Amino acid sequence: MPARLAEQAAAVLGGLDLLVDNAGDAGGAPGSAAVMGISSDIALVGLPYEPACAGVKTGLARVDEALRRELHGTRIYVATAAAPGRRR
Repeated sequence: MPARLAEQAAAVLGGLDLLVDNAGDAGGAPGSAAVMGISSDIALVGLPYEPACAGVKTGLARVDEALRRELHGTRIYVATAAAPGRRR
């Protein structure tokens, strides 16, 4: 099924640059949820000529961190992918 879906998406869209496959079960209990933030390695180490990107990605990571702390114990889980596979 995933291979067929990827092939169909590539045919319709002309290719894929990124696929986010995210599910938010968080234990399956009533009232639970999950939030997934996609940041970047640039949030960890700023690069020349990309200050706006570095600021936005760092901001997203810090917002996710604040939400994670604020929502601790509420059955709402927050995660951040800080470097989801991009190599520079």
